[in-house]
Amino acid sequence: MIRLALLSSMLIASNSVAGEHLMTKARNLNNDDYQLSFLAQLSIKFNSCHTVHSFDATVEDDNEQTGTSFRAQHLIDFGLCPNSSNSNGCSKCSGGGEYVSDLRDFIGAYVQMQEAQCETVENSCNCNYYNGDDQSCLSECYRKAGLDFCGQDNEFDVTKYVDCTEADFGNYYGSFYIGPVCSSNGKAINLQLFTDASCTTAAPEGTYERYHYGYPLPFSQKSIVDEKCISCANDDGNDSNNNNNNNKYNNYNTNNYGYYKKAYYQNQEPSEMCEELYNRSGKCEKHLELRNSYNQDNGACDYIHKIIPALENVYRRNGAIGGMAAIMAAIFALSTIGACFAAFYFYREVDRLRDVHSEVEMGNKYDKMVA
Repeated sequence: MIRLALLSSMLIASNSVAGEHLMTKARNLNNDDYQLSFLAQLSIKFNSCHTVHSFDATVEDDNEQTGTSFRAQHLIDFGLCPNSSNSNGCSKCSGGGEYVSDLRDFIGAYVQMQEAQCETVENSCNCNYYNGDDQSCLSECYRKAGLDFCGQDNEFDVTKYVDCTEADFGNYYGSFYIGPVCSSNGKAINLQLFTDASCTTAAPEGTYERYHYGYPLPFSQKSIVDEKCISCANDDGNDSNNNNNNNKYNNYNTNNYGYYKKAYYQNQEPSEMCEELYNRSGKCEKHLELRNSYNQDNGACDYIHKIIPALENVYRRNGAIGGMAAIMAAIFALSTIGACFAAFYFYREVDRLRDVHSEVEMGNKYDKMVA
């Protein structure tokens, strides 16, 4: 039973070999022919944040304070939703897909895509009539584009703390660490100050403020992400014809969180950040209308809808990771779902082999036709 439990926990860890396998489906047999252009017609929408136990034998030496190789792993459930001129189109995500990724991957892509949007507006903003007050001009352009996050906390690099990271201050007794946490309802991602290198023991309330003249830790109260949609369409703001910049800015749909209208998306390619996030995510595309049933990847539907909720319930019942009791609780929980998870894993292997066999048969038929 313990062996099965450990196998299951290793499968769940996204930084393990099997975890990487879970997050990406093996149907992608020919990367050169694999087209992701449809992503330009979609926008990323944060759904929820989930915390589960994760087993990693390589961190035992670094986890002396907790004495365990179990640690908290944060997973993000997000949608890829069709762009729409309807202000509710993306927010309802009708006809979109559902995905899961490691928090690190999601925040990295999310923040970079936000920065790209801000840069596009900045390059397109006409400040000739603001008498040198560029900041007020930019603020107005951001407001019109629906990008209220631009220019906020721009001196604080939140991506530095997507993993548990030592803070740049401390005291005589030791160091402090900053890391991400999911809110209690899963609808927000915040930063929190901890006293240990695994970010499991929260620092006393007010600690950060004492070292920063009363200012709170950025994103400790406000979520790093929100439920607004961010376009996957690529726009680096460096078009060969600079006269088109103002036209692009005018094409912003200000009632739809600042992303471009559908006609503009159809001429765009997806951003590199969106492609990378898509490739590294577990996928449930049974409702994604932009892909037909053959191309849809539904390999992570059970993982998203069944396994993550079960693991999260275990984590909430046992609290933060620490001590033998937490280890045994995690082993018991993982062994309970181990059989169904293993069945899910082998089902996906059979599904992959069936896809390979199908594509080989199609290739043979094509060769006979052209012979």
